[in-house]
Amino acid sequence: NISIASAFDVQNAMDDPNAIVLDVRSVDEIIEQGHLQVDRQWIHAECTCSPGGWQQQDACPLLRVAAESLIPDKSTPVIVYSTTWGKRAALAKQILHQKGYTHVLNAGAFSNLGYLQIYKDANI
Repeated sequence: NISIASAFDVQNAMDDPNAIVLDVRSVDEIIEQGHLQVDRQWIHAECTCSPGGWQQQDACPLLRVAAESLIPDKSTPVIVYSTTWGKRAALAKQILHQKGYTHVLNAGAFSNLGYLQIYKDANI
């Protein structure tokens, strides 16, 4: 059972100027679909859905080994999204929680985040 944050909760988290947007899609998915152009820090840390299951130990290697370097403040709001159902975002959220991050939201699918366009930076 994957819990997706409401648009209201995601927007509230985005109101924090220190919020981080974490994209866990593959590079190919980002090239094909684009990425959120927000005026918050955007981080790419790919998580995979391999045949062995999306909860494999190696599914989010960068987050497992370098989360603290990517996101030093564990109280910073982190908004995570993936491509479709938010499975990879849920896994990333779980990993971050295990590492002590306290404000991680699974925003679900990239295609459902159009409401974040109000944060779009026209200069990007």
